[in-house]
Amino acid sequence: MRSMRIGLMVLWCWMLWISASPYPSAAQPAPDLAPRYECSGETPDGRYQTTLTIVVEAEYYVLDWRAGRVVGLGIREADRLAVAFVERGSGTVGVAMYQILPGQLLGRWSIGDGAVYREDCLVGQPAA
Repeated sequence: MRSMRIGLMVLWCWMLWISASPYPSAAQPAPDLAPRYECSGETPDGRYQTTLTIVVEAEYYVLDWRAGRVVGLGIREADRLAVAFVERGSGTVGVAMYQILPGQLLGRWSIGDGAVYREDCLVGQPAA
């Protein structure tokens, strides 16, 4: 388990390194992140739907899926959001990379099980 966590941290650092660019993009600025998204994707066990909330904390982001059952810490670079996350209870750790689009996040994530999964998120409505 320890070697898997070290491997995930190495992968996390590599993701940040390849996503960082020393030159600012001449394209339009990336859209702002919304505080709430409705997401769907896949896991090793099949398809899922969940709510993702994002809170800005200084220069990083705190992410919360499934009402706190999965929490993450992210860093943004232009139109990319790199995230390390952990599932509370099981302690399963993983990494994700999202492309930020207007009203949408397109994500890919892995828990180190040999596969990379997709997650698509659309801006959600606040709870009534």
